[in-house]
Amino acid sequence: MSNTIDEALPSPDGIVVETFEPAFVVLYESGEDTDVSTEPLLKSLSPEQILDQLGRWYFRAQLELASVKASHEPLIERLEGDIEYLEKRLAFVKLCIQKCAPPGSFLDAYCSDVLRVLYTPSEKVVIDDPTKVEDEYVEMVRVVKPAEVKKALQAGKPVSGAHLEQHRNLQVKPGGVKAMANAAKLAKQKAKEK
Repeated sequence: MSNTIDEALPSPDGIVVETFEPAFVVLYESGEDTDVSTEPLLKSLSPEQILDQLGRWYFRAQLELASVKASHEPLIERLEGDIEYLEKRLAFVKLCIQKCAPPGSFLDAYCSDVLRVLYTPSEKVVIDDPTKVEDEYVEMVRVVKPAEVKKALQAGKPVSGAHLEQHRNLQVKPGGVKAMANAAKLAKQKAKEK
């Protein structure tokens, strides 16, 4: 498994993994969020280099997860702990990338040969007070139907006890020449919109 992954994608620099792995271990073992800071790395690496290394780590985690799932299909129940660990690691590395390139920063549309970071707009329904949402958007047990509330709010209908919040979802995709060309195209579009 490891040899195939090593051939497909080089390992991230040790300094990046050494910096973030202890925080991931705390997160994995305690289940509690832990703060992720890129400050120690900025002494020896640029933000772009950190993102490239996090991208390598992220894609290796994806490959490891896919490899474990595929090779252990018959043993999946016994190996759920391994899969859960790798899924949490993948989410954690994505959190690290988000901390390194937060929305609105100069790196929120970063693209290199290693990875492409972009945020896509999305909306999330936030139910402020479920008791105030109209009955047409609520099931009999007074469970709010967020999808219906979202449709109504998007259509301009007021819904008591709910509102839409704008979010930007992080997407991490492979980089390369085509991705860099697309990123440049998006940057030009962003510049025109301003």
